[in-house]
Amino acid sequence: MKKALLVMSNNIRRGKMMLFLAAGASILLCGMLVLFYSLEDSQWSVISVGLIDRDESLVSRDFSRYLDEDLSMDVKSGTSMREMEGELIEKHISVAIIIPEGFEASVLNAEPKPIATIFTDDYANITFTRSYLESYTSALSALSVSAGGDARVLGQLLEETSERGIAASRSDADHDFFDGIRHGEVQRTVMGFYLFLVFLISIFVANALQEERTKGLYDRMRITGMNPVSYILGICVYAFLGVVIIIIPMSAYFSFAIDSSVPIPEMIGTALAYGIFAIAFALFSGLYMKSRSAIMTCLTGITTIMCTLGGTWFHINLSPPFMQAIARATPQFWFMDAFDTASGSESGFGTSWGLAALVIALFALFFFLLAGLHFVYGRKRAS
Repeated sequence: MKKALLVMSNNIRRGKMMLFLAAGASILLCGMLVLFYSLEDSQWSVISVGLIDRDESLVSRDFSRYLDEDLSMDVKSGTSMREMEGELIEKHISVAIIIPEGFEASVLNAEPKPIATIFTDDYANITFTRSYLESYTSALSALSVSAGGDARVLGQLLEETSERGIAASRSDADHDFFDGIRHGEVQRTVMGFYLFLVFLISIFVANALQEERTKGLYDRMRITGMNPVSYILGICVYAFLGVVIIIIPMSAYFSFAIDSSVPIPEMIGTALAYGIFAIAFALFSGLYMKSRSAIMTCLTGITTIMCTLGGTWFHINLSPPFMQAIARATPQFWFMDAFDTASGSESGFGTSWGLAALVIALFALFFFLLAGLHFVYGRKRAS
């Protein structure tokens, strides 16, 4: 244990920059949380929808009024599907709603045509928009029966309903659930940046190992009786300090400032397991790579690829099936899928926090074993 502490103190003395950058990463992530939540209050309070009215009837105009007045949505009307697709891609609207031609006639015949919707990945708005569309369609069907197939009577009934203020309103439970999903999206974005930043900070650990190998210090420690467990433990404790420096302020912010449906202790525990994996991979890179440029290329490239494949920047169910299969070979997938499952997102595949932490720990164990083999083999060869 003394040897491990000696290795740790030596790395702290020579690698203070890593700890300072870890503190900076923590401040950055907490700042992102504060910024995103302030944007949520100012920009996300209203659902923006695009409406294409191909029927241009009394019923379709009443539906537009329903979205605008009863539900207080920001309705952007248009006639071009290409225009609406552009609005969706640029996130200016959450959903494009298309009223089909002949919609009013189908309502009068008691066989209303379905109102088409196109969503992107705004899962909170998907849930509520669909429920409100179903509510309106149900009410419209009841009015059409009362109208007896007469378009003029149906128009009068719609007008009377509007004047009486009989409208669907969002309940407090709707607001709470809606805000919970949006909070989850904010937390998901910040945790995605955490997965990326922790890996980048681990570059300092790999560079420190490579420097010790270049200067001969690594070989001298092996010859003088330093066992691989003590050496690796000392390096890992030093690197783990950086992970803890990032996690502690974030966990405090999550625990005291955020009302979240995601269990914070389980999330933080899995985040620590991911930090250990990043340390193990840095240890492997520092022992097996022959130059700093190779380490930088490997870690930055692998980090970017794994974060992209693992669904850090987008919901993994939006990718092709073969990419979803490949994603399971990355620890990022298991972490983000556990988050999506815990937050109730439709993109989750059912991974629990315990399973995610176990799989990530197995990834870490694999690279720790590779590092230990390198140490033992190198010492035998040196002796």
